[in-house]
Amino acid sequence: MNFKYSYSRLFFSLLFNMSVILNNTDIDDIIAHFNSPKLIRRDLELFINGSRGVKIGKRFLDKYMFRHRARCTGGEGRNFFEYLQDWLNAWETGDFKSHKIYPCYQKIYLIKEHDNPLSLLRSIYSLHERMPQHFSPNIMVSLIETLRSINPNITKVFDPCAGWGGRLLGSVQCGLHYKGLDTNIALENSYRGLIDELKTIPKYQSFKMKFIVADCMEYQITKPLQCIVTSPPYFNIEKYPNTPIRSRHEWTQWYIQFFEKYYGALMENGLLALNIPESIYEILMTIRPADVSIPFQKVERKTTNYKEFFYIWIK
Repeated sequence: MNFKYSYSRLFFSLLFNMSVILNNTDIDDIIAHFNSPKLIRRDLELFINGSRGVKIGKRFLDKYMFRHRARCTGGEGRNFFEYLQDWLNAWETGDFKSHKIYPCYQKIYLIKEHDNPLSLLRSIYSLHERMPQHFSPNIMVSLIETLRSINPNITKVFDPCAGWGGRLLGSVQCGLHYKGLDTNIALENSYRGLIDELKTIPKYQSFKMKFIVADCMEYQITKPLQCIVTSPPYFNIEKYPNTPIRSRHEWTQWYIQFFEKYYGALMENGLLALNIPESIYEILMTIRPADVSIPFQKVERKTTNYKEFFYIWIK
């Protein structure tokens, strides 16, 4: 492997199969590795100028959100930084099983030509342990085009489960005001930085952007909503800070209550658009079938076979 990009302590350890205890400086270096200012700037320029790739805009969002995404718990009960620590420990000790570094992980790492081992390790983690993904800003742009074909009078988007900022960025690209909620208080400063930077871009300066740390089920809605677009949690598959672990029955009740609250909050001809898998839609369709469903374009995960759609309800 070619380690020309960095001679940090972590890269040295990966090269010689040595274990280190990752400290805060190492974590900052890892985050900086994935946040190249040049690539972030280029990514934002492409998005502003209308490039429509599914991945465009995500690198810019990770300037503010990668640290938080990487701290979310994946499918093996560990976050990305904990997985890296396990990887280092496993290669030094030779005890891969107890560190949950499975043969398929090792095979990909050993046979794949790659001059950027951290990026390869992130790919392995994302593929097998499900680092929470961005909602693509350009998918949001496409969805808004569909929503406007149903109701051309939309001027605002309300997002009860805001996540990593993709729906905010897509909304202002389409000229819509945006308000989002999330229970993760750690996102507050990141959203402030994201919004402040977007406000420096002439194209976006006239649009209202607001992020509130709040539980969507406790948030008080004071007036009818025009358009709700969100992607609620998918059972316990991806574990986010401040999102409790619930039983299947508890999640079923949560989805029903969520739908009743937010569909009920719509104004006449208002729209509710949910990005959910079929298993959640099967719960909601017993209350009211969607008026429109469209496939959710995404980068496919080879380890899963479930399908996601946008389901749109018209009040």
